[in-house]
Amino acid sequence: MTCRKSIRQLLMIALLGNGVVYSSSPPPNEHAKPLTQYIQKVWTNKDGLPQNSGRTLLQSSDGFLWIGTQDGLVRFDGASFQVFDKQNTPALKHNDITKLIESRDGTLWIGSYNGLTSLNKGVFTYYPSSANDEPDVVRALLEDHEGCVWVGTMNAGIRKYTHGNFSIISKSQGLTSDAIYALAEDQRGDIWIGTDAGVNVYRQGQWVYYHERDGLPHEAIRCICVTSDSSVWIGTYNGLVQYKRGVFHTYTTSDGLSDNTIRTIYEDHTGEIWIGTERGGVSQFNHGAFIPFRSSEGLSGDFVSAILEDREENIWIGTYNAGLNQFSKSTFFNYTSRDGLPNDFVASVIQSRNGDVWIGSGGSGVYRFNGKKFIAYTRSNGLPSNSIRSLFEDSQGTIWIGTVGGLAQYKRGTIRAFTEKDGISQSYIRAIGEDLEKKIWVGSTSSGVFRLTSGRFVSYKEKGIPAAVIRSLLVDHEGAVWIGSNDGVRRWKDNRVTLSTQKDGLPSDPIYVIMEDSSHTLWMGSYGGGLVRWKNGKITRITQAQGLYNDVVFHLLEDNNGLIWMSSLRGISSVSRQMLNDFADGKIDRIQCNSYTSSDGMVNSECTGNAQSGGCKTSDGRLWFGTTGGIVVIDPNQLHKKSDPPPVVIERVVVDRSDYTPYDYGYFAPGRGQVEFHYGGLSYITPQKVNFRYKLEGFEKEWRFAGTRHGAFYTNLAPGKYVFRVTACNSDNVWNETGASYAFELEPHYYETWWFYGLLSLVVVGAGFGLYRLRVWQLLEREKELTVRVNEATANI
Repeated sequence: MTCRKSIRQLLMIALLGNGVVYSSSPPPNEHAKPLTQYIQKVWTNKDGLPQNSGRTLLQSSDGFLWIGTQDGLVRFDGASFQVFDKQNTPALKHNDITKLIESRDGTLWIGSYNGLTSLNKGVFTYYPSSANDEPDVVRALLEDHEGCVWVGTMNAGIRKYTHGNFSIISKSQGLTSDAIYALAEDQRGDIWIGTDAGVNVYRQGQWVYYHERDGLPHEAIRCICVTSDSSVWIGTYNGLVQYKRGVFHTYTTSDGLSDNTIRTIYEDHTGEIWIGTERGGVSQFNHGAFIPFRSSEGLSGDFVSAILEDREENIWIGTYNAGLNQFSKSTFFNYTSRDGLPNDFVASVIQSRNGDVWIGSGGSGVYRFNGKKFIAYTRSNGLPSNSIRSLFEDSQGTIWIGTVGGLAQYKRGTIRAFTEKDGISQSYIRAIGEDLEKKIWVGSTSSGVFRLTSGRFVSYKEKGIPAAVIRSLLVDHEGAVWIGSNDGVRRWKDNRVTLSTQKDGLPSDPIYVIMEDSSHTLWMGSYGGGLVRWKNGKITRITQAQGLYNDVVFHLLEDNNGLIWMSSLRGISSVSRQMLNDFADGKIDRIQCNSYTSSDGMVNSECTGNAQSGGCKTSDGRLWFGTTGGIVVIDPNQLHKKSDPPPVVIERVVVDRSDYTPYDYGYFAPGRGQVEFHYGGLSYITPQKVNFRYKLEGFEKEWRFAGTRHGAFYTNLAPGKYVFRVTACNSDNVWNETGASYAFELEPHYYETWWFYGLLSLVVVGAGFGLYRLRVWQLLEREKELTVRVNEATANI
């Protein structure tokens, strides 16, 4: 994106309304959204990768992301990496993994610098090389429409795997070279083969060859991609080629391509083509134009080896030596200095009636944005200061500008600063408004409130509004002027002032913003005291204890869908107006907010609050908020609840400290009854927000909520049959009701079996019977003895 960036950063000095023009670009359409507007994450060996390459990428049907690196095969579940290498997986004969595909039966095929390996139901299988003296270096893999697996090697042509048998396709069978770098099948079933000696096409048993003389820019082919429009895209050492309807068309750097050495080509679900290059990062191709994205724009490295779009529409970019990049679609569109904004600290934002957006900065003046360029106005144009703290457009279309050094107005292309001669001090101006009489009100931090009357500002110190620190100002639908300050809220109406403070229910903290919603209810945001509803003279506070996202509320906006939006130090949140009213009316005891931070695409989570108009709703319904890192724009109508729950997998089962694969029914020998389950919810957008619940049938009836924990542990389980079930939900609380399950049986010890208990019962009964017989015998013997004694005694008488 260097061209675009250089244009954006180019300072075009032009006299357009006496301002300085900074070029920019309007938000692109969905299909051409540049990577600068995605949420980027980068993983390296510091995060768990064995090595900083991403040579090949694949998402398998169960949802796992697989990464081929130069030091092993990696499985990623969004939370942790599991590495398979030749040390822990003997069927992997080399750690340099070059290519991955998944066949229709769910088998993962793994190409490396030492041949081919497959993985099915947890079992790795190695396929010996075609030549005993030299291992196959696999560079390309393809499953064709008949289910045959084609294995392209760098040194031995092609091995075709059909029904358990390999056949060889080499130069002797018609290839122009045995060095195979790319394989693809088109819609007709033709096999396109990229070699270091041109393109070979295997068409119904016949060979067709394409070389430089046929339109290729180079004989060395490194990648081929067949796209949904039946184009065949070919990456060479000297440009990108599109073959369509029998015609080759070559694109090079002269056409906007970032580099002529093409390493990988990928088509996403929208039909956009992504091109990975050797020295120029990645280029997006859309509607005939290239959008480059290099390390200078934020890519971790310029040598791109692999590109993948997962089922959640994340874009993954693997580099040769700079780690793995993930780009997720952002909820927000951001404007920063990279997009032409002169200063990233944005204090105030409004939209004027002609559609221009006015932006007050923290040190570079005020800018007018017409959708294409930023026009800056500074002290050199007449502003009293370049630090802007408030912006307001009156009913006549005049733009009023509050700065840390006084008040100014922009009218008919001219800036006028006001001084003591106009009745107003040149102090810190934080709040500006207009009453129903079309009189301008101004609030300062040291001199109180002023009202413009008959061309001159009049201080209201003597009218009941002291020189407090004024932070916010609003004129409601009845014409009452509401003034928020450090010591409370004042209401001015018909020359009468009423003050409300903490004793009336307000927080002790400064009131930063006052907003009147579409139902004429007032809402006030404070610094640390939460949100306040003011309705019919009753004040109700809502804080984090009741579900508010943050007790710091800098700015308030109501969208067209009845949501109230709040900016804070920790991001932006929204909640329905109805829910807020229900809470304030005592109908519910808690509210639920949706929150948005940098993880959702905000360029910076810290919003600005030391100014009025920290955000605005534009005529198209979008919401603009100022942050310390630029402007964030959100379209509430584009916020869709994520309806697809994450796939759930059981990754490991541990029984009595021994690992088992969770694929088939488990029979486990007698042990101590200690069982662990390690599971995952395969979402890569916000994996930290995936929650789980589980239960062990045969042991418990109710689900256990596990939060974000990825493991379940049981001890002293009795012998018997069990089924472990686990489900997961995404960040929008949509549950995968099917989840994953694992059935198993714990076999009893011999002394816990029925036959042992039966034998033991027989022993007990037998022993009892034996004791009984013994006792009877003893009694009979004693009876005999007594009889003898009686007879002897009788005989002696």
